Amino acid sequence: MRLDGRLVSLQPCCAFFLRPSMKVEILVQSSCVECYLLRFGSVVLDWRQGSWSCTPGETSGMPLPPGKLPIRSIEPIAERIERMYRGLRSRPARSDGLQLQFNSLLQHMLDELSVPGESEKGEGGGIDQTIDYMYRHYKEKIRLDTLSHIAGLTQTSYSRSFKRAKGISPMEYLQHIRMDRSKRLLEQGHPIKEVSESAGFGNEFYFSRIFKQAFGMSPVFYIKRRHLRVAVACSFGYEDCLRSLGLEPEAVMNGGRNVEQTEEGHRLMVEHQLERFRRARPDLIIADSRHRPFYERLKQISPTVVLEYSADWRQMHRRIAELVGREKEAQQNFDQVEQKIHYAKNMLNSSRTSQSFSFMRLFRRKIRVQGLGQHPMNALLYTELGLRPGSSVPLDRQYREYDVGRVPPFDTDYLYIYSDLPSGSDTELLSRLGQNACWGGMNAFHNDRIRRASNWIRMSWSPIGQQRIMDELLQGET
Repeated sequence: MRLDGRLVSLQPCCAFFLRPSMKVEILVQSSCVECYLLRFGSVVLDWRQGSWSCTPGETSGMPLPPGKLPIRSIEPIAERIERMYRGLRSRPARSDGLQLQFNSLLQHMLDELSVPGESEKGEGGGIDQTIDYMYRHYKEKIRLDTLSHIAGLTQTSYSRSFKRAKGISPMEYLQHIRMDRSKRLLEQGHPIKEVSESAGFGNEFYFSRIFKQAFGMSPVFYIKRRHLRVAVACSFGYEDCLRSLGLEPEAVMNGGRNVEQTEEGHRLMVEHQLERFRRARPDLIIADSRHRPFYERLKQISPTVVLEYSADWRQMHRRIAELVGREKEAQQNFDQVEQKIHYAKNMLNSSRTSQSFSFMRLFRRKIRVQGLGQHPMNALLYTELGLRPGSSVPLDRQYREYDVGRVPPFDTDYLYIYSDLPSGSDTELLSRLGQNACWGGMNAFHNDRIRRASNWIRMSWSPIGQQRIMDELLQGET
C-alpha cells in the first residue's frame, strides 16, 4: 500500500486515517478484501444574534494523525465497528444512537493512540489491553489473575470494572471469543477434535458440552445444520422465517390456548400436534419461549432449541438462520425488507401526507387497538414507515383493550381491522360498533377508509410477513 507515495505495510485489523487530498494505491493478491469505511468531518458551531449556525470545518483540524494509526489495541475497536455495522444493517430506521456510538468510537481511538513515554495504565485502557491479550492468547489457558495483572487492578476490581464496561465477566468474554473461533473452524470443515484444541478448549467432550450450552446444538449438528429437517413449535411465525430462508418446515405446532378454547379442547389440540411431530421425525425442533412448558415432551421427539423472546424480529430471524446455516440468506432478507420499507414509505407519504392510521383487532367481546409499544408490527407501521397514529392509539404500550360496548370516541383517517372470528360474527360485531359513538366522528368511517387486514400481528415476525403487510398497505391505496 502507498500513501502519498510512501510504502506502508497493510495487514489484517489495522486502521488508517485518510484525508481527502491523500493519494492511495493498494495492490492486493486476494480476490476478496473486506474493510470498513467510516466517513466523518468536522463542523464549526457559531452563536450569533440569538441563534446557532453550523458550517463545515477543515479536515486539517482533525485530531487523528494522517496515515496508519499507531493504535495499541485494535481488536476491541474492530469489534465495536462490527457491532455498529450489524446494528445499522438490521435496524437502519433506528439509527438515532449511532452518532453517539460513532463519537464514542473516535474518542476511544484517540485514547488508544500510542504516544512515546505515555503510561498505558488506567481502568479503561487496562481492560482493553486484557481484551487484546485474550484475542492473541485464547488458545492458551488464561487465568483471571493474569488478566487483572495486565490491567493493573486487583482481581475483584478488575472483574467489577470489566462487567461494568462489557456487561459480562472476563471469563464469559473469553468464552465468546473461543466460541466464535470454533464456529468459523467448524464451518471451514475442520474436525471437532482439532477445533476444540485450536479454540482453546483442549478436551473435545468438554468443548461439545460448552458448545451445546451456547448454541443449543452439538458441534456435530452444527456442521450439518444446512441439511437438517426442521420442525417449529411457536406462536411467532417461525415457519415463515424458515420459508424465507428457503427451508420448508417438516411440521408446525402452535400450542397457545385461544381465549375461548376450553381446557380439554386445548389439551386435545396439543396432543394432536405432538403426534404430528412424532410422525414427521424431524432432526431439530425450534421452539419459542411460549412453548417452554412443552420442552420435555418435545425433546423426547427430537433435539429442541428454545429461543428467548425478543421484540426485534430481525434478531429472532438471525438466530433461526444461524441454527440452520443460512446467515447469508437472512442478510438478503433484511436487505429486501429495507428496500421495500424505503419504497412503501415514499409511496404512503406521497399519498397520505399527514393522515393518521390505526390498527384494530376484533374479539368476540373486546376490541384491541394496537399501540406504539414493543412489537414488530407496531415498529414497522409507526417507526419504519412513519405512519401517524390515530387519536386512541396508545403511545406507551403494545395495545389497549376495550369492551365492545365501551369503546371511547376516537378519530383516525385510516382504520385497518383484523378478525379471526367467523365471517358472520365479525360482520355483526362491526355492525354493533357502527352504532357506537366511537364511529361518529371518525374520518375513516365517513370517507370509506376502513379496510380488512390479514393477521399482521403474527405476520410481522418474518421477512415474508413484513413484505406482505406492506403489500396490503399499498393495495389499500387503490
